[in-house]
Amino acid sequence: MHFLETSNVGNSYGAFVGEKRRFVPPAYREDYSAIGDPNGLNPVMPTISPLLGENGQPLPYIDSNDITAFSIFETDNGVVSSYYFDTRKPESDAVKFDEFKLKNL
Repeated sequence: MHFLETSNVGNSYGAFVGEKRRFVPPAYREDYSAIGDPNGLNPVMPTISPLLGENGQPLPYIDSNDITAFSIFETDNGVVSSYYFDTRKPESDAVKFDEFKLKNL
């Protein structure tokens, strides 16, 4: 089963990777965790061109107010391709950062 979160800007729905705690607004303490994934899922790194964190390491999530993500599902071959776009640079190209193929079981 694949969970695909896409076309979301600024929110990772509580998932967070890192050793230090992130800021959580006081009104959201019950809904968002400062460390880890509230659903207990392990993150899957993008396969092509992940964004990099402040430490230069790949990030499994895009939670930016400036970078948006979208995915294209090609129904003829079962391939899902995901792209990100920096809204601060409207003339720039979208960057393919992940791709996977659904398979029949």
